[in-house]
Amino acid sequence: MEHNSGKHSDAFTYMRRPVELKWYEQFSEPQQAIEVEKKIKGWSRKKKIAIIENRWGDLPNLSKNYTQHGSSTGSD
Repeated sequence: MEHNSGKHSDAFTYMRRPVELKWYEQFSEPQQAIEVEKKIKGWSRKKKIAIIENRWGDLPNLSKNYTQHGSSTGSD
């Protein structure tokens, strides 16, 4: 709600509104959430789509060699 309300005008999402939540996970420790967020930010678009679509079993194949599946640039 804060992202879409524009509460923080210096936030990354401010000029990208409206934003839509696609996936989330709850953590008991903020540091755990930060670590997972940083890890996911480094993933390919295909891996991110797989977790949004709850296809966790696809992650190992998408991790092996991105050139086998196409790069994360272009029309992916």
